[in-house]
Amino acid sequence: MTLAAAALFAGSLAASDSPSLTVGGYVEAYYALHLERPSNDVIAHRDFDDRSDTFALSSAVLHADAKMGRAFARLALQYGTAARSYYAAEPNFRPVQEAYAGYTAPIGRGLRVDAGLFLSPLGLEGLAVKDEWNWSRSNVWTGLPTYHVGARAAYPITDHDDLLVAVYNGWNQAIDANREKSFTVSYTHEIGARARTGAMYFAGVERPSGAPEGRAFRQLLDAYVAFGVGDRVDAKVYTDVGIEPNAFGLSGWAAGALYTRVRIMPWLFAAWRGDLFFEKVAEDRAGRAAPIFWPASWVSSETLTLDARPHENVSVRLEYRHDLAASSIYFAGQVHGGATNARTQDTMTLGATAWF
Repeated sequence: MTLAAAALFAGSLAASDSPSLTVGGYVEAYYALHLERPSNDVIAHRDFDDRSDTFALSSAVLHADAKMGRAFARLALQYGTAARSYYAAEPNFRPVQEAYAGYTAPIGRGLRVDAGLFLSPLGLEGLAVKDEWNWSRSNVWTGLPTYHVGARAAYPITDHDDLLVAVYNGWNQAIDANREKSFTVSYTHEIGARARTGAMYFAGVERPSGAPEGRAFRQLLDAYVAFGVGDRVDAKVYTDVGIEPNAFGLSGWAAGALYTRVRIMPWLFAAWRGDLFFEKVAEDRAGRAAPIFWPASWVSSETLTLDARPHENVSVRLEYRHDLAASSIYFAGQVHGGATNARTQDTMTLGATAWF
């Protein structure tokens, strides 16, 4: 660090707030029932609510946010079946949900840079149920990555416009599976008090080194709009499309989701979500690429959720969900040798989450 840079850093600390530490957390638990009652009690192709006929602790999270002047850091520790699910390929990272540190440079309106382990910015949904309208996650969010390791830079262009650029190891890769990095550019705009829109471009080589698909440069573009209608209704529209030219041809996908939520009473909400996810897998005489997302050419779901909030930091939800796919990828009835045997599955879930 040069003397000028050191002086700027020291001055920024002196002019800013005193050090602070904020601690929070949440707990999520549920009981789900697969209405077709498969003998293995597995709800197939679901993210964090994949066990039937059992009480499950999906997440217990404790997080701390520290700030000293313009420097900041976040550490979120976790335990539960959710971490087991999305860290299946990297079990050593299961206890850590997020861990990063950064600095807000006194440039223009404030350039925020940080590096570490982040939850993915892709999609309209997130990891914590308390921030979502439904209990389960859509197929669109389930298919997209959950976490990244890398570095980011965010800049507020105006009071209503934000720009984010980032470089990551890749999709769900704490340890890079190849020698190439992925990058993203995203833009968000606040239209009003209850309306916003945004778009993101994400690109990189995601297949591991030596994969039969070769150096497959994957690209996606997602976009959304969220808005309120009157005092009681909110809605969101989300779409995601992508391509991956590889050694067998062109793989790609197109996906979308619609969300609505109605405030029936100050403490009671009803939410509906529908999603559809198409995937094309490249194939030629030499062979077939491995699917990026699903073992079926398309999957869809429809979800209805009642959300009761007896306290401002407590949510109890009752949810019905119907899943439908192009081929038999779900379990139903007697399961032999892990074989799937149904194009549909229906589930009921009772879940509760509390946070502080």
